[in-house]
Amino acid sequence: MNATAIIRRGRPQQRVRVPSRARSQAVPMVLQGTVVFFAVFILGNFVLSLSGNILAEGQRAQVKTMSKPLLALREENRSLKTAESSDKSQESVEEWATQRGFIRKYALIVRQEVYVAEK
Repeated sequence: MNATAIIRRGRPQQRVRVPSRARSQAVPMVLQGTVVFFAVFILGNFVLSLSGNILAEGQRAQVKTMSKPLLALREENRSLKTAESSDKSQESVEEWATQRGFIRKYALIVRQEVYVAEK
């Protein structure tokens, strides 16, 4: 036997107080982090949605004010395209060039020859 065991038997037993184990802070920290995350998320979502709606309404108002000039420009563009497509023929281009004094230095010589079938 051990001598310390005998000595201890003779002494009155003292209650040894073991310090209580510190409680784990993981659960409250996770809960606190979750609450903070959702608070920031909801606040950010609200702010971003509000700013997006404000910007969209501004653009809508700007488009509404610009619709009449845009309509006039579209009509003018349509008339210019119609005029352009009608002036693409070779005769109209040559007529335009002769009216403005353009001279063709190098031009293809196109001769119209009529072939008649003989019997």
